[in-house]
Amino acid sequence: MDPLTFHLLEFPAVLEYLAAMAVSPAAKNEITETCPWTDLATINRHFDAVMEVLGLLDTGGDLPLNGFDDCEELIARLGVPGGTLDAADWLRLRGFLQTTAEVYKAAKLAHERLPVCWRSLELLDPLHPLAAEIHRVFDEDGQVRDSASDELRACRAKIRRLEKDVDKVIERILTKHSDILSDNFWTVRGGRRVLPVKAGSRGRLPGIVHDVSGSGETLFIEPLEAVEPANIVAEEQNHEREIIFQILAELARHAREHVPALLSNRETLVQTDLWRARARLAHRHALHRPNLSPDKPLHLMVAHHPLLYFRNRDRSVPLSMKLDAENRVLLITGPNTGGKTTALKTVGLLSLMAQSAIPIPAGVDSTLPIFRQVLAEIGDEQSVSAGLSTFSAHIRRISWILAHCAGQALVLLDELGKATDPLQAGALGRAVLEELVQQGALTLVTTHLPTLKDWAHDAPHARNASYSLDPRTSRPQYMMHMDQPGISEAFTIALAEGLPKKVVDAAREQMPEEERKLSELLGSLQEKEGSLQRELQKARTAREQADRDRADFLKQRVDLDKRKAEMDLHLEAKYKELLDKARSDIEKRIANLPSRQALAQIREEIRKDQKLAERRLEHIQAREEKILRSAKAPAAASERPWEPVVGDWVRVGKGNQDGRIESLDEDRGRAKISIGSLTVDAMIKDLKPTTAPPDSTQSAWSGARYLSVGVVEAVPQEIDLHGWRVAEALDEMDRYLDRAVLNHMQQVRVIHGHGTGALRNAIHEELRRHPHARSFRLADLREGGPAITIVTLK
Repeated sequence: MDPLTFHLLEFPAVLEYLAAMAVSPAAKNEITETCPWTDLATINRHFDAVMEVLGLLDTGGDLPLNGFDDCEELIARLGVPGGTLDAADWLRLRGFLQTTAEVYKAAKLAHERLPVCWRSLELLDPLHPLAAEIHRVFDEDGQVRDSASDELRACRAKIRRLEKDVDKVIERILTKHSDILSDNFWTVRGGRRVLPVKAGSRGRLPGIVHDVSGSGETLFIEPLEAVEPANIVAEEQNHEREIIFQILAELARHAREHVPALLSNRETLVQTDLWRARARLAHRHALHRPNLSPDKPLHLMVAHHPLLYFRNRDRSVPLSMKLDAENRVLLITGPNTGGKTTALKTVGLLSLMAQSAIPIPAGVDSTLPIFRQVLAEIGDEQSVSAGLSTFSAHIRRISWILAHCAGQALVLLDELGKATDPLQAGALGRAVLEELVQQGALTLVTTHLPTLKDWAHDAPHARNASYSLDPRTSRPQYMMHMDQPGISEAFTIALAEGLPKKVVDAAREQMPEEERKLSELLGSLQEKEGSLQRELQKARTAREQADRDRADFLKQRVDLDKRKAEMDLHLEAKYKELLDKARSDIEKRIANLPSRQALAQIREEIRKDQKLAERRLEHIQAREEKILRSAKAPAAASERPWEPVVGDWVRVGKGNQDGRIESLDEDRGRAKISIGSLTVDAMIKDLKPTTAPPDSTQSAWSGARYLSVGVVEAVPQEIDLHGWRVAEALDEMDRYLDRAVLNHMQQVRVIHGHGTGALRNAIHEELRRHPHARSFRLADLREGGPAITIVTLK
């Protein structure tokens, strides 16, 4: 690539914008020296990485490179045998290692989104041992820690003791000679403690003068009595510096082993910084990656001059240009200041940016060929000191371009044939362009020469294009018109710049008739095309509005379909919820239905109740007879003791549990007491009357239990119901809880397993209304997990 072309196109100015997006000095420097690649695979590899980082930025992510210091000179110094770093340098290196670790961590988390970048970043070595060693030696402020070595810790402790001794001497002298001091404090000069002594009292305090105040009225004197202790402190401080030097030398020897890894990390991070800088520029200015192909023609859509776009996006006028494969020359004509030169620079800069893997300010459908050379002759680069005229400098530059132009080159020529005779310039310009076609170059050229306009119209490999002024305002429109030659508009511009009208009119009269008619014809064509363009724009606007309306309609339809689908899903979910609830209710009812065994037990209990009622009736009749016999002594009868009757509720012994009398053996003085599902034999004299508990009339399988104290069988801490049918499991759990309460157990475990959850749900439903259950919960992992329920008993 040609450095002069970079200068003429202002490519370095574009690179300055890019360099501002980089963090490290190395990346900034490399950007300013950017030379576009000519290998498509290389360009695409870098572009792939840039677009990965751009995707990360567009979604709020980033690679944490802010504050990245590449530490180039530090790593180089460590690589030299015996090389050392000072404290500030070690802090920079610690920051470098921290950045390495953070970038590696962030890239690893996002590696699926950064496949190209990750191939480089996965090779980063955070060097944790080296980072830990630097942290062990230095604190957060960059000071060597006392703990860096035992010798340093002891030395500093000694220095602190000696400094306290010096302070005591200074404080004592300060108090003793306060009358000769300017201020009641001591200070430090040159690392030595000094007292501010009035100049007139110099002789009253022997010592060394280290400084004098600006007014000369105060002398800063180190008392002789403090000199020797201070000298001892200074010696220890020198020893401290020697120890620190040894510690840092040892740290440098340790770090030198990692120099290859440090260099590799630096290279990877700098390359990442280069990719990230391109991505940040694209993210900030909404740039896009163009399509690059050696075989496809140039096609720019809504393309902007990068510098104009970066400075003020809203005022930048876009350029659209589409060439065919056979087009090798685009001849651009039109008025001065109309946009011709800007068009050349736009194409040149976008080509250089694209081949440097820098996203461009153009539409995503833009296509650019790969150029091996970009060569430009733009502006007046003549050297007065070299004695070159404008035309001579112009021709010399074109000669150099012809000599160095090879196939797949982009040539940009501004004002071809300027500063000489128009007829001869036209002939020379035509020959130059035909030679460039022969060499396979793509040439964009601006000119005012009619001869070249005619040539471009007739040549099969050339096309005309033009810029024009607004016929209503005489101001540039900055819009390119393809396949239409332009007019220079010299007379219009001359009037606008203040040339007298009569002079301009006289010039018009002197123009050849054919030239004047041709200019008028071209002007008329441009005006008609402008009108057509305006009508086309109106139609395009109407079409865009119709497309927006159609898009809105389709969006509303999609929204309606989405809402309908959501409603269907909601109704389906509601139906499923109701179905599940009904199924659950049925399962609960089935679970609560008594088993055959329970029904048989109910019948047996009913039979027992009937017999109990008969026996109770007999006892009541016998009791009534006794009452009748003792009717003559009602007062005595009212004071007689309580006599138990079958069916009475009693409290047994000293316990606090109640039962019901099933039968009485008055001869033996004993009674059988029904306590829940158990029967206890007790002495009648140990019974005390009590009231029936609530709900004592419930059916035998309803779950109500009122138990008594007594010596019962040992009960295990848990019951395993895993694999049982629901009804049988509930009956077994009911009996188990009865036995557990009789054994005064506080907590038990019910094993129900995982399964479908039906058994667990039935057990939990039963426990919610069971009189013995205070609370229950699923066991945690340490207790066996959710296959077990922990029950706390009342």
